[in-house]
Amino acid sequence: MRNGPSGFMMGISEGATSLLKHFSLGNQSNLFVFCFIIFFFLYLGTLTSLTTFANSVARNMDRLAMDSEHTLRTEETCRHIPTGMTSGLLQGLELFSLSLLGAIAGLAEQPLASFRNRDDSQAATTTVLSGVGKGLVGIVAKPVGGVAQLISQTGQGILYGTGLMNIPHRRHRQLEQDARINTNISYLKLSHICQITENQDEILDILDYVLEHHIIEHGILILTRNGHVIVYHKDDENQHADYLLNDIEISESPDSSGLLIFNNLSFYVDPRLRHQFLALCRLIRS
Repeated sequence: MRNGPSGFMMGISEGATSLLKHFSLGNQSNLFVFCFIIFFFLYLGTLTSLTTFANSVARNMDRLAMDSEHTLRTEETCRHIPTGMTSGLLQGLELFSLSLLGAIAGLAEQPLASFRNRDDSQAATTTVLSGVGKGLVGIVAKPVGGVAQLISQTGQGILYGTGLMNIPHRRHRQLEQDARINTNISYLKLSHICQITENQDEILDILDYVLEHHIIEHGILILTRNGHVIVYHKDDENQHADYLLNDIEISESPDSSGLLIFNNLSFYVDPRLRHQFLALCRLIRS
């Protein structure tokens, strides 16, 4: 390092030469193993870098094309992770075909879409010319993105299929994400539908849930001041079940996911609101 970049490179060269001489003077199998390890990591690094770079280029080309429908179709296909070189190659060819068709169809689709979605204050000629410009950009950007997707998907198929890269898994299921949606039903409407006010009771807390039991069910868990837990079904406003808090078992799952165990059923709820709901349940029981 003291002699500048040339000295640094010369030191690396001398060190590599000394290492190879050390292996050559010893057992020949050590030299073969050393060369194999070097080649393996060079191959892995090159393939990973090329796959990541191609994936980045493909995403940037999709954004540059300014076609939201094309981007959604591409993302939907890319959600299917290839498990081998063959599946990766087939998926890459599918994305490449979609890109070519999208580029050709975009020449006519983009001007029509711009004309349909224009504001009243915008001139028709301006919007049509804007759509033509998007179509012309797409006819270049989409095929380039398709070629990049072909390289990226094939590389991912090789990496995932050979076990060189672990297949990613979702940290949160889609049901848990759906349960994070806050209800837009007012307390007054819930009190009227579930006849809470008529029983001289009032709502303390509510919690949206998603239940996967034969079918996917959306609803609300309602906790009242008199110690009732009401299961309200969003799909059928006339269907709800009323339980006494002292007669049921309700607890949270031991892991950090948004699970609430209620009558041996697993309700997916918002983990940020689950703690407050359970704390109120314990307070009423005490």
